[in-house]
Amino acid sequence: MSKCRIASIFALTAVASLAGAGFLIAQTSVSLETGWKFIKGDNPAYADPGFDDSGWSPILVDRIWEAQGNDPYDGYAWYRIRVVIPSTIRQESRLKEGLRIALGKINNFDLSFLNGRLFGRNGKVVPPGAAPDDDYIKEDKSLYDLLRTYILPFDDPRILWDKENVIAVRVFDEGGQGGMFDGEHGLRAVGFRDFITLDYKSSPFVFSRADAGKTLTLRNDSLNRTFRGTLTILAVAPLDGSQIRKKEHPVELVPGGKAQFDVRLPKLEETVVLTYTIDSPEDADRWEYRDGAPYILTPEPPAAPRLTGPKIVGARPGRPFLHALTATGQKPMTFAVNPLPRGLNLNPRTGIITGRPEKKGTHKVEVIATNPAGEDRRVLKIVIGPDIALTPQMGWNSWNVWGTAVDAEKVKDSARAFVDKGLLDHGWTYINIDDGWEIPKDDPRP
Repeated sequence: MSKCRIASIFALTAVASLAGAGFLIAQTSVSLETGWKFIKGDNPAYADPGFDDSGWSPILVDRIWEAQGNDPYDGYAWYRIRVVIPSTIRQESRLKEGLRIALGKINNFDLSFLNGRLFGRNGKVVPPGAAPDDDYIKEDKSLYDLLRTYILPFDDPRILWDKENVIAVRVFDEGGQGGMFDGEHGLRAVGFRDFITLDYKSSPFVFSRADAGKTLTLRNDSLNRTFRGTLTILAVAPLDGSQIRKKEHPVELVPGGKAQFDVRLPKLEETVVLTYTIDSPEDADRWEYRDGAPYILTPEPPAAPRLTGPKIVGARPGRPFLHALTATGQKPMTFAVNPLPRGLNLNPRTGIITGRPEKKGTHKVEVIATNPAGEDRRVLKIVIGPDIALTPQMGWNSWNVWGTAVDAEKVKDSARAFVDKGLLDHGWTYINIDDGWEIPKDDPRP
């Protein structure tokens, strides 16, 4: 008998034993964190609950398969687990919305089977009787970062209540890292936490002289249930554990509704840990999100100009030249450079130097930034010759945010943010467009 089957039977036996002692603790969830088996290759028979998988290797689902002795390996592989699904999950459910099967993240594609019958395809539930196919490996490659959460009705014929069930996952990895990894792995009844989402990341903290704040958005994605509960916002100083602020908001959200809540904190001189707790009395549930409030110790720049950016720049003769002079201080501001090498021109309003330098040589020029509050001067060395990139570039890389989903509008928006947020004034002048720009938008990519 497999270890996972023994564990499942033990869980039910424990419930019965406690009941006999006068205590009834109904099992309302089943962990799928351990007990999985693994084999490389592909065979439709691996989905059959009666298949003998005794020769398969044990595997963990909190890390990629390459980290478990399967490096390098790309292509098809299968995961299987045997588990008893207790009917107490259904009986104790308040909402009666169905069984939630969480399989974490899968790199890159999956077909998931319950007792030999397909129920999930790349994060989407398929109806009973649906046939598996091979086209599932042609979908969006970014699916590797999608949590596979499947919700089946309690009366779904694929579920065997109070009996052994076999979950089999057919994985295809197109390259690089592969397999089941990260996220939640388990079975439980659907609750309001599956419909109520708190967006606390889209809105950044905005700082003023007196305080810092952001906006939270709470949404109810249920199609037919109104949510009534409480959102509690708690701010704590991690160094001494003192409570900085606590506020409770009563919430009532109709299906498809949303509400916004402000987080306001006094001016901070150290980080603050924020906990957003949602209480759901109807299904006796509570869950939370953790956040952190940044703090700024850098003093605000003075009104008078202060030149920033590199003090040396290199370019090749006859090649296009582009360099932005930057400075903090009150706007409007004008720039002057004396003298510029032949072939270069300065826009005094923007501080951008363009053109094509004509000859090799090292030119020490004086840069002047002027506004109504004063001026600042310093020397800029312009080196025309074989050496370029003479100082580290300060900027931003598209891969860190967008990956291969980068496009022209996102790059333009990032450049505008450099200007709007004042990063340009501090010398942030580079926007690096990383891999993915060459992929045509909406390209199905075979």
